[in-house]
Amino acid sequence: MKRRRGEKLAPAERYYLREQARILFWAGMSVTQIAQALGVSKTTVNFWRRAGRWDDEVRQDAEAIFGKIRINMLKHSL
Repeated sequence: MKRRRGEKLAPAERYYLREQARILFWAGMSVTQIAQALGVSKTTVNFWRRAGRWDDEVRQDAEAIFGKIRINMLKHSL
């Protein structure tokens, strides 16, 4: 699925690839791995990551999960 340099994507294809990239990022894949898997450049994936604030989303999800774990641990230790 490799594209030629400068080849434009249709809006629907760009949206689909961006969402797939976000899901793969949440799953723990690196930017390089995502770029290779989807056939886009690392620059594109990094742009999507920064524009979508994926790092913040992952951090917030992790904090929420660990917060629930802490609460459950406190309940069970009492």
